[in-house]
Amino acid sequence: MSKSSKFREIARVVAAACVVAAFAFTLWTQAAFVVAFFDGGLLDERLDATAETIISLHADVLTSALLLIFVMLFRRSLTVFGLAAAVVGAFGFGVYDFMDNVVHPALVDIGVYDFVTRGGQAGVTPQVSRSFALLGSTLALFVLCLLPKTRTRDRFFVLLIAGAVIVTTFIFHLALPMGVLRFEKDRVALMMLTEARYVPTEVFCSERTCVFLDREFREIESKRIAAHPLPPSEFVARSAEAVINGGHSTKYVRSTSFNGTTFAIDGCLARHDERLPVTDYMCFSDARLLDGLGRTTAAWMGFLSSVAHGTWYFGGAFLLWLHKRRFRIKRPATAR
Repeated sequence: MSKSSKFREIARVVAAACVVAAFAFTLWTQAAFVVAFFDGGLLDERLDATAETIISLHADVLTSALLLIFVMLFRRSLTVFGLAAAVVGAFGFGVYDFMDNVVHPALVDIGVYDFVTRGGQAGVTPQVSRSFALLGSTLALFVLCLLPKTRTRDRFFVLLIAGAVIVTTFIFHLALPMGVLRFEKDRVALMMLTEARYVPTEVFCSERTCVFLDREFREIESKRIAAHPLPPSEFVARSAEAVINGGHSTKYVRSTSFNGTTFAIDGCLARHDERLPVTDYMCFSDARLLDGLGRTTAAWMGFLSSVAHGTWYFGGAFLLWLHKRRFRIKRPATAR
């Protein structure tokens, strides 16, 4: 065996080991989440480390699918080297948060998302950049699979994997962040407005930021908790019109990031009693309740998505390898 053949064989073994290691890490992280669930860790602060890991894993597996599509845009056949490059690149990007800290901020700075935002782009998370990249690259691969000259079995397999990843991501987002979490946010906000009306002010504001305003919605007094953000000024301005003219309360739920930033409930209401301090209106902000709820939902989203995406990604690649191996074994030898 020549030196080049030996080197290629060693490189193939190393590439396969990288893929197996990524698969083993995926299973280990998911198992740790399951253990935390049965151990009651989802109900207290012990979720923090597990939540961060499972959310990062979800992003890494999704990025692996994205990079695998990029590989197949330039390669007609999927090899263990291409698969390893996608895995190592994705998990390497995950360690350094390359997508979150480099690519996404650059896209925001040049105004890529101006058409989907109003009054700034603070609500556009890195998941949006990752999703747009996945959709765009999948569409490009779909076009290659339509053309007879560029269509190959391997590209079609990867296209199926990418399609399954996109569909499951969409379904889980509908079920959790846009479904259960949205309902719970609204329920908690209404509950908090009820507390603000009837609970003594010193009790209600002991763990929240409260801003007291006069009839003109000018700030008179504040009880601010450093851990909680102030209600946005634009929300207070809208609340002034709604509360003064309509006589009712307003609420606003902030979710500036799905991955570990601020979840907060803001509310404003008219005060019809003599509780101190005696003012006409009160606005408040609370990041405590929604932070735990948001992190728990994000953790479940990460777990379910990583299981589904990992199954499609590693399982699909394994099926393709089996198919190619079976075809190679059954193919008759050519006459010399």
